[in-house]
Amino acid sequence: MSPEKTLAIIDKPVYGVGDRGRVALHFSVYVTESSAALQVFEDSAAIAEILTAYGVRDVKDLHGKPCWVDTSKPGLIAWAGPWKKR
Repeated sequence: MSPEKTLAIIDKPVYGVGDRGRVALHFSVYVTESSAALQVFEDSAAIAEILTAYGVRDVKDLHGKPCWVDTSKPGLIAWAGPWKKR
């Protein structure tokens, strides 16, 4: 079964030490007004890839950007990648 990609919006991005005690990039992704999930990235390569894909220098500039999420598993919303212009 291939992943079902759904368009979502990034909300409240933060880069810093969170409750896990490690430096991470985290933000919520909203599929609908009442359907969202927290995404946490601790791998510096993954963080750099996200920032580069959107062409932002400040993590706060990710707020409101579109992205793809995988919604193929019931009750789970997982990061699938940045939305890219064609």
